[in-house]
Amino acid sequence: MNKKADLPIIILVIGVVFVCGLAMFSFYTSLNAFKENFISVSLLQEMNFLERRIEFYQEVQNPAPLKELADNGVKKIIKTAGFRSAFVLFEESYFYFKLDKEATTCKLTGKYVVVERNFPYFEKTEVEKISITHDVACGVLS
Repeated sequence: MNKKADLPIIILVIGVVFVCGLAMFSFYTSLNAFKENFISVSLLQEMNFLERRIEFYQEVQNPAPLKELADNGVKKIIKTAGFRSAFVLFEESYFYFKLDKEATTCKLTGKYVVVERNFPYFEKTEVEKISITHDVACGVLS
C-alpha cells in the first residue's frame, strides 16, 4: 500500500463529493425560484382573462356574472397537499381574485396564497406569496 498517495486521493474524493453536493444544492434552489416565476406568469394570465371578462360584461350591459367577483371574490385552487420542506407541509395553494369598486374605476386584485401547516404543532397559516393590483373600468357595477 502506498501511504504517500492515500492523502491526495482522500482530499480529491472529499473535494468531488463537496462539488457534487454544491451542484445539487444549486439545482434545488434554482428550481424553487423557477417555480415562483411561473406562478407569477400564471397569476397575470388569470388576471388578464378576468379583465377581458369584465370588459365583455360591460359591453353587453350584464353585471350579474361580476357580482360574485365583486362581493365574495373568486378562489381558484392550483395544488393540494404536498411538502415544501422537512418542517413545512402545505394543504393547498390557490389564486384569489377580488374586484373592489371605487368612485369611477375598480381595482382587480389577484393574490397567490399558500396554506401551510408548520412542524411541530401544525398550526394553519395562510402565506400570501404574490399580490398584484390593476385598475379596470367597471361602470356596469353601479
